[in-house]
Amino acid sequence: MFLDPLQFLLAPAVQAAFSHLFAKELDAKLIGFQQTRPEFEGDVTINVFPFLKLSGKGPEQTAQAIGEHLAANVPVVVRFNVVKGFLNLVVSDKYWLEFLGNGEGDHLSFPATGKKMMVEYSSPNTNKPLHLGHLRNNFLGHSVSRILQATGNEVIRVQVINDRGIHICKSMVAWQKFGNGETPESSGTERRQARGEILRRVRSRNEAADRSVGDRGQIEGGSREGSTDPAGSASHAPEMGSERP
Repeated sequence: MFLDPLQFLLAPAVQAAFSHLFAKELDAKLIGFQQTRPEFEGDVTINVFPFLKLSGKGPEQTAQAIGEHLAANVPVVVRFNVVKGFLNLVVSDKYWLEFLGNGEGDHLSFPATGKKMMVEYSSPNTNKPLHLGHLRNNFLGHSVSRILQATGNEVIRVQVINDRGIHICKSMVAWQKFGNGETPESSGTERRQARGEILRRVRSRNEAADRSVGDRGQIEGGSREGSTDPAGSASHAPEMGSERP
């Protein structure tokens, strides 16, 4: 689909390059275009093996010479690379932008898939200021939505307002229980400092509670070790194999 207009543009340029380099006329039927394989850099590939009888050179020499001429004289070719007898051309971004922006044709026309997709993006944390990372999230989310829509899907864009994480929920409960009605304004501190102070109080109470539980466990454990059975002997669990049948 995208090779047709590109081939129409490049075929005469390849013929002109061949005539200039080798003083021979190249039949347009010998010029074959194909999409460059993904493991190599490039957008379009030209097989130069059919040119060798006319060029009188090896495949790599022929491809290298044509690639240098195209890169120097054809604006849409920004660079190239040669893999044996295959000339891989990298096409300029300007060409692709004009190609996609051209209203003629159906470059991005895909049949409807009947699928409905939801893309959730942005959803900034309302407890923190916005920053460049949120812009990146917006650009990515919008781009993904447009791509899915262009390929025939119905797309619903959503964002979750005030998507609180567990740390925010813990902070809210901590403030309700141990904040004593304080606010950043009333305490003269920044929001993060105020939140940190409340969490510090929670940790202190938890540590105190843990110590208390540990002390009780030691007391109860000592009492159990000193307990005796009705016969006056120290109680203990029976040893393995000592049970009677």
